[in-house]
Amino acid sequence: PAFCWSPCGRSANIRAFSRHSPQGGAAATASSRHYLGVAVIAFATLVQEVLLVRLVSARLLNNYAFLIVSLTLAGFAVGAIILSLGQRFVLARLEAWQGRLFALYMISTALTWALFCNVAAPSVTDQGHLAVMAYSLALSSVLTIPFIFSGLAIGAFLSAPALSAPRLYFFDLTGSALGCVVAVAGLGPLSPEVLMLATLTLTGLAGLLLFRAPTRACRLLYVVAALTIIAAWLGRGALYEIRYPPGSTLAWIEQSPTGEVEHIQWDPVARIEVGFDRAGFSYRGDYPSLTGDDLALYARITRVMTQNNFAFTYMVDYDGDPRQVAGLRRTIYAAGYVALGDRHPRPRVLVIGVGGGIDLVTALAHDAAEVTGVEINGAVLDALRDRYRELYRPLLSDPRVELVQADGRHHLARQRARYDLIQLSGVDSYSGLQKSAHVFSETYLYTEEAMLTYLRSLSDDGVVNIMRLEHIPAREVLRLVTTASAALRELGYEDPSAHILVVGQSDQRFNSVLVSPTRWDPDEVA
Repeated sequence: PAFCWSPCGRSANIRAFSRHSPQGGAAATASSRHYLGVAVIAFATLVQEVLLVRLVSARLLNNYAFLIVSLTLAGFAVGAIILSLGQRFVLARLEAWQGRLFALYMISTALTWALFCNVAAPSVTDQGHLAVMAYSLALSSVLTIPFIFSGLAIGAFLSAPALSAPRLYFFDLTGSALGCVVAVAGLGPLSPEVLMLATLTLTGLAGLLLFRAPTRACRLLYVVAALTIIAAWLGRGALYEIRYPPGSTLAWIEQSPTGEVEHIQWDPVARIEVGFDRAGFSYRGDYPSLTGDDLALYARITRVMTQNNFAFTYMVDYDGDPRQVAGLRRTIYAAGYVALGDRHPRPRVLVIGVGGGIDLVTALAHDAAEVTGVEINGAVLDALRDRYRELYRPLLSDPRVELVQADGRHHLARQRARYDLIQLSGVDSYSGLQKSAHVFSETYLYTEEAMLTYLRSLSDDGVVNIMRLEHIPAREVLRLVTTASAALRELGYEDPSAHILVVGQSDQRFNSVLVSPTRWDPDEVA
């Protein structure tokens, strides 16, 4: 029933609804329990939504994380359709229906997470195929089901004429905001499945206290929900263990007879994993420029760090002696130092995206005077400083090295230091932003405005080194050269081509784009 916002008109409508309600005035009586109820279900929904962004990023290709907002809205839309067909029936038994919906939300969330984590995922090498994309979409769509029930619960509250819409929205938004805070703050100290189950447990207790299961069907559903949550708690190690897609880095490590995934750390930005293989890692088949031809260096690469099972970086066993990692001088990581040549024999270096630390070791191997590593993901720095502190002790105890947790552009913009080399070695967090579709957080490191920031933060003859994995057909280098040219023109350089140098593998699978405010002379190019 509609109502206007004048007190008299709204009261008249409430009385009219009560006369037609099978339970008399029960459905139309406002209670603080209803306002608390909408806050609880909104809280649980937002925790679920934020956690699913991280879960989908680690389980499938990161691109599918953008679906979560759409899946949430789709669930709400289905719930709204159901409510529109049975609104009078639901509102007449609001207490009983809210208890049922809370229980159904708990059961469906626990079960759909288990299904999503355990059903076979397609190989990452086949993700471009239409059939594989359709399968991944269908697999992700099961996550819509819990949002149908939470959408129904919130919609029922908002449809009840006795409840104040402004007050409902206040509690709805308050619960949602608290859910976002808890999801972001809790992800890291707790794994997603633990945080999800804890949220469901609190949701169930709150629902039971608020609505007291007034019918036998409601009580039965609560018993089923309680048993489901208890079983999920007891079996969470098996139920919610992520099965890695075939062809992914972690799947390849697990299949190696000498390999294992030895560390996993969740973070609001991305999940960090470390794989160990005592036989060593070699991507020389596709990317020989990353490891060069030094077998001594190859023997020191026994670990690889990944983000969301992608964006790998090597972790070099560095004992503090630069001579032991001299092979790094013959890899593409050293392109910026070779380009600097005699300009700065002991450069001041800024590394954006620390990852496994290979850029920091490369800087020390080139006798850098100062190395600042800026990393946005706290889990990466925690891994280096805590779990692998013995491995990285020679690096972290070097007085020339400083680690900073920040966004690279923000760090440069808020301080006035000038660097001889700014290095971005394939910085891809593979971490989708929930607030906007088809935008990655690392995209902002490769814009024209970002390039302007880098160039303004260089010494007069410094170098920006941006390394990128190339796609087929090639587009990464084209994009970077175009962006750098626009930035140079913005700064007044009439011939950008004289300031840009591209070096890469002979097959162009991995490339380094070097940009300098000073023109490259023929000897430097040679």
